[in-house]
Amino acid sequence: MAQDAAEKANSNVGIASSESAVQQAKVGVEQAQHAIADSKITAPIAGQVVAINTEKGEMAGPQSPVAQIVNANQVTVQLNVSETSLQSFKLGQQVKVNVSSLNQTFPGEVTFIAPSANAQTLTFAIEVVIKNEQQQIKPGMLAEVTLIKDAKQQIVVPTQAILGNGGQTYVYIIQNGKAVKRPVKVSEMATEETTIAEGLSEKDTVIIKGQYALTEGTPIEIVKEEGKSS
Repeated sequence: MAQDAAEKANSNVGIASSESAVQQAKVGVEQAQHAIADSKITAPIAGQVVAINTEKGEMAGPQSPVAQIVNANQVTVQLNVSETSLQSFKLGQQVKVNVSSLNQTFPGEVTFIAPSANAQTLTFAIEVVIKNEQQQIKPGMLAEVTLIKDAKQQIVVPTQAILGNGGQTYVYIIQNGKAVKRPVKVSEMATEETTIAEGLSEKDTVIIKGQYALTEGTPIEIVKEEGKSS
């Protein structure tokens, strides 16, 4: 009977050891399955892979993106404007975006206006979103943003004539031989020309050279450029 008890005890030990081995094997399988699942990378957005930043076998982490993905169905134009031009932009405003390399103009919408100026450039960041379902616009292309003017506005001056200070936009005009500061409201501003909504008439003579050094009442002498008539 003592021998039978010993054999039974050994049998129980063998069963327990086998069950432990099975349990350990299950844990190993689960760990392997988790490792396989973790080896698959899922992108948070739909898009096109434009760059792969890692090689096979390298370690990946939050600070080391594996790849760069671009969803170009909607693109953002980033621009920086002076405080003079800032007042012409409003959130939700519709604008025209010209992509010169495509020789096309696209409708866009102002979606972001920086609340403060960049400390180094003293300009304000603005973002304009464009729908790009045909994938014509590629990231990195250059574009020019133009404000949509009211059809009634016809007064156009060189953009270089526009000045600003403390949120006020103005130009200098000539009245009675002196410089007069004239506040204006801009309806459309582009690189070369700006359309004025209020503040000027067709009879006003706008100063476009030397205006940065002027003050109210400075005597003005009109000098005709050689070879040009008035």
